[in-house]
Amino acid sequence: MDCKAAEELLPSYALNALSEQETDLVEAHLTTCHWCSTLLREHLQVAAALAQGAERSRLPQGLKSRTMRAVESQRRKSQRKLGPVLLGRTPARWLVGAAASLAVLLLAASIGISVHMSRQVDDLQDENAGLASQLAQGDERLANLLLELRSMSYVMASPDKQVLPLQGVRGDPEAEGVLMIGDQGDVAVLMAKGLEPSSGDDGYQVSLKRDGQPVVVGSLPVDQNGWGVLMLWADQPITSFQTVEVTKDTEEGSTASTRRRPVLWSTLR
Repeated sequence: MDCKAAEELLPSYALNALSEQETDLVEAHLTTCHWCSTLLREHLQVAAALAQGAERSRLPQGLKSRTMRAVESQRRKSQRKLGPVLLGRTPARWLVGAAASLAVLLLAASIGISVHMSRQVDDLQDENAGLASQLAQGDERLANLLLELRSMSYVMASPDKQVLPLQGVRGDPEAEGVLMIGDQGDVAVLMAKGLEPSSGDDGYQVSLKRDGQPVVVGSLPVDQNGWGVLMLWADQPITSFQTVEVTKDTEEGSTASTRRRPVLWSTLR
């Protein structure tokens, strides 16, 4: 096999794409040709760069070590036999090979950069979708809060509102509050102070009672200072009930109304 035939097969040899017979012919030629051995090193570098850029495949196990052993053996022989003759024999071939290798390396780098940028764009799109969802949820919560604050302001400013004081029961002497019922009778604002702060499921329930049967109308959050405010909405006049109660979980932690301890209450009639 001459150099021209070997050079045509070197790219496929570097990618392990030759038949067994062709591989044997190329390897036999490499042991005697310093020029083709040098070209092979460049092709191996290009193949490795392409593999890293695409992040898909690797060189077959043992190929690089087998080839480099053959190249090293031939290099030692050529240093003794050929010396500087080959270096000055065909300088144009070196330039062509270097230019071709540089072009392939640039192509491999561009592929790698494109893959990397594509992944970054995908990540940013996913992150943007998540932020948009969070923003929509935040807008909904803000709209609900503004509606509740506006309704509270309307009830508290109404001259026709009904104001009922809430009394603390035994064991909670500092607990007190007020219930302000709007002029339509189906909306009210409950304000309380002197309560223990609530956290998690250990909260306060507000119930309207008629004939001893409670109807839960909301959960009263209490801050670290013992203050709590709740907007009440009812599908019937609040004054049609007999009493309003603020209850708290007992030590057993049950959510059943019969096991809840009242802390504030008032009659509605």
